[in-house]
Amino acid sequence: MGIEPMIKSGEKEFYELMPSRLKKIDCAFKSIEETGDNTEYSADIAFIQEAAMDAELFRLSSLAGRISEGIKSGDTASLKALHRMFMQEWGRTYRSLGEKYKVTDSSHEPLDPALKTVLLIDDDDMMRGTIKSILGKNYNVLSAESAEKALAILEENNPDLVLLDYEMPVCDGPETYRLIRGKEKCRDIPVIFMTGAENADQLGHMKELTGQPHISKIAGAVRIRAT
Repeated sequence: MGIEPMIKSGEKEFYELMPSRLKKIDCAFKSIEETGDNTEYSADIAFIQEAAMDAELFRLSSLAGRISEGIKSGDTASLKALHRMFMQEWGRTYRSLGEKYKVTDSSHEPLDPALKTVLLIDDDDMMRGTIKSILGKNYNVLSAESAEKALAILEENNPDLVLLDYEMPVCDGPETYRLIRGKEKCRDIPVIFMTGAENADQLGHMKELTGQPHISKIAGAVRIRAT
């Protein structure tokens, strides 16, 4: 008989915020390359260093600490190498925690007729897994990584809500929204956009399309649970 992994509340909370923080950190690092401004990146790394330490994820915390030192030294070449190492460790940590907490991302599980159903559309594997772990106890969660997969799911299911990533490759969120609304049976299903963007024009466009407030991926688990 296998031994059940010990659940650490700080570790699990850290796992839930990982996808939204990943996008934020990566965008902040690109800002350094484009503008030379490291203010946001430095703040994000400091947050991760402390949060990872609290969750007893010491290797990730140590790498974040080395990045903080690299920012202070101003050595761009070393900082790029450290960032690459950090992102690799981030991926390993996420996969390890996903196995520990048995997070699944299947669209083919039987639905509980007593629960409402949410269709989650996001090209980010980590984000889909995390949102399912947050909502899965209280909702049936169907997930799709693309517009094509989402439309196939909608042929066979009638979700009560769609959570839709605004920024996706090939067929982006707005176009996916139009395709969903083009199906007669889906015209009244509430759709809420999710985004890591802070651009006012994009936020306004989301509200104009759906009439619904968006969910910030950066805000993370609390906002998603409230929805």
